[in-house]
Amino acid sequence: MIRLERRRTEAIPARFRGAGRIEAAQDLLHARRAHIASDATAFVYLRSGLWSPAKPQLKAESSGKCGYCESLAAPNSHCDVEHIRPKDIYWWLALCFDNYVYSCQICNQKFKRVNYPVARPLQPPQLTAATTDGRIATLANAIAPDPFLDDGALSLRRFLFQLQQERPELICPYYEDPEPFFQWVADTAMGEVRIEPKVARGRQRMRAERTIQILGLNREDLRTARFQTYSIVSTLCKTYLLPDTASVRADIEAALRGTMADGHAFAAMNRYVIRVTNGLTI
Repeated sequence: MIRLERRRTEAIPARFRGAGRIEAAQDLLHARRAHIASDATAFVYLRSGLWSPAKPQLKAESSGKCGYCESLAAPNSHCDVEHIRPKDIYWWLALCFDNYVYSCQICNQKFKRVNYPVARPLQPPQLTAATTDGRIATLANAIAPDPFLDDGALSLRRFLFQLQQERPELICPYYEDPEPFFQWVADTAMGEVRIEPKVARGRQRMRAERTIQILGLNREDLRTARFQTYSIVSTLCKTYLLPDTASVRADIEAALRGTMADGHAFAAMNRYVIRVTNGLTI
């Protein structure tokens, strides 16, 4: 898992910014009010897939990889718009662009699902069957920030502060740098690489352990896929250090740099193997 950055440009679909954001939020709040009045169990609106237009932008932000496990998206390994804070719980953030990450279906649907343990959960907006249209119009500009203009009643800075106050256990690549939390341990006999907490104790270790568990980051297919990349990177490192490879060292260095690039599968592991395991400063 590597740090991801939001690209706050006009490439963000209109539904999630400006007037489109407010209109979509009003639709969401009206639907929620109707849901409350109906006494229905399932909030059907959350099955609408209105967040799908965010997918191309999220894919670009994560360099075409799952934002959690760093597997490359492929025709046989689809990725989804994943709600960091689950939409079934944080329903008012269902259309919040800053609550999205590009995630493979295995991390998203098989493992994380609605798991998002926090110490102090955010409270939903006050909404009842009797909430007026006028109140909904006011709430629509305040339940989530504008990811581009940042001109809503809830500023982006305030929103991110509120998220931090929840003290989540899951490490999110958009909100903090994940790399200091983890290390990678290769087992050449088993042909696999496991991800483990890098810190010895305390809350940071707990969060690393919980992130690995919640996202299934040591599932078998990931361990073996990592090892394939690890073997190549490790061999390049050893070759780079040999005294008789000076003539091709520049080429090897370029190859190693390529494996550390954001768009390369398992870039965080590759950086660790190159810089920590082998002590290279390239």
